[in-house]
Amino acid sequence: MSRQQTCTLGITPEMLSSLRDNHLPTAEKARLGRHIPDCDACRGTLTQYEVVAHTLLRQSELDPGNRVWRGVQAHIARSGTRRAGFTAFAWHGAGATLAVLLVVAIFALALRAIGHSQSINSLFGSTVTQATQAATEIASPNATATPTSLNQPNATQSWGPNAATASFTLPFSNTQSFQASAITPDGKLFLGDMFTSTGQGKQPQQQAGYVASATNQFTPLAGMPTTGEPQCCQPDSTGRYLLATDSTAPGATGASLHLRLWIYDMQAHQIWLAATGQQYPEIFNARLDHGLLIFATDKGLEIIDVNSRKATQPPPLAVYSVLVAYSWPYVFYSPITSAGQDTLRVYNLQTQAESVMGTVLGTYSFGAVTGDTMFVTDQTSQGILVYEMDHFTTAGAQLRLITTYPAQDGRIVGANDRLIAFQGTYSWVWDRAESHFVSLSTITNQNGTLATEILTGNELAFAYAGSSITPSSGLPPQQKGSIYDTSKLPLSGNPPPS
Repeated sequence: MSRQQTCTLGITPEMLSSLRDNHLPTAEKARLGRHIPDCDACRGTLTQYEVVAHTLLRQSELDPGNRVWRGVQAHIARSGTRRAGFTAFAWHGAGATLAVLLVVAIFALALRAIGHSQSINSLFGSTVTQATQAATEIASPNATATPTSLNQPNATQSWGPNAATASFTLPFSNTQSFQASAITPDGKLFLGDMFTSTGQGKQPQQQAGYVASATNQFTPLAGMPTTGEPQCCQPDSTGRYLLATDSTAPGATGASLHLRLWIYDMQAHQIWLAATGQQYPEIFNARLDHGLLIFATDKGLEIIDVNSRKATQPPPLAVYSVLVAYSWPYVFYSPITSAGQDTLRVYNLQTQAESVMGTVLGTYSFGAVTGDTMFVTDQTSQGILVYEMDHFTTAGAQLRLITTYPAQDGRIVGANDRLIAFQGTYSWVWDRAESHFVSLSTITNQNGTLATEILTGNELAFAYAGSSITPSSGLPPQQKGSIYDTSKLPLSGNPPPS
């Protein structure tokens, strides 16, 4: 049984309920929108509300029965530490409220049949070969981590004075502020939203687009609506496609019914509406990689080839599930069943093989994946324990404790062959080659809004608030920082700090 996490800022379920009902002042909504992306406890609560919301809509009987009720209780208890299934960009900025507009009323009659695991045919009649099953149970490690020193070397001490390939100051004025949520794999474009003031006390208008690091010029995504709180963007690993989202009814209940997924072609400079929450019905979250858009729906996980615009649904994915992560060729997902099971499964899109990885999500929070190496975390009184699992689809693969991030609000936001990036109190990255943390800034990021780490491929962007005072217009603060090409970072041979 996992430990129930507590919000470090004391955000209560009642406050999240008011957020969902759109009963909070604009400033408070913006504050929560900035806090929730970095709080496992709040995201875990909202994930539970999402499951209950889905079940409430599907309720057809009043008596759930004791067996199903016990299963639901077990599932909710185990899911307390799980990361919410929304993509990183969907949580960013003042527009993050779209991602957290979830039903909060927990009624017993709604807790019947929390999952429906029967296989279904693809809505488009196109499937791939049935996957072969290969069970891989994960044994919990019995390691004890030593406390991490707060005296960590900075980037200059670890990688030299010329480690940063560029510095940046993103567009900002009294009427506009660009907020980056991602960077393209080549490090040339910042992806995000331009916030434009519409008057004091009013919510700023959002426009999805990107800023070129060379010119600092903002370019909107042509054809992307501005009225649905657009959120940009998640880049494809090839750099050609971007995934953006918006809502047909911002602030309304049933956010999954109103969510829309947009694909922008950077070569053709064209956008197309790939999927809507009313079409499937319901879209809960989405990921883009290797030219494939994968998203969780009421009927399981759907896949769209963005080149051909053809949709498929492999039979193993045709089950109501949480989409945990997607990194080509691996799809990580967790089926929700009436028995309250919460297993992590991995589907290989190349081999069409499925691995059942045990109840890892019942105890750990999923962090990131790079190649065939997976990282998960576990919250303790010392901070966040960070575990690594190499060759995670291999039978007998084990979690290995590698370090402790010394703050309970920490979470992994990305990983590659060289680094693990975190969001939390300390603006640190874990240098995998040298086995110690590197401090990117002395900023103590207590509320999770002053500094942001973005890792895409080999490109690491560290952004911090250039202004400590948010303008009265309601605009988010200016962002500035540095970019690192992690594939070119030197090896210093420095031992870990004592």
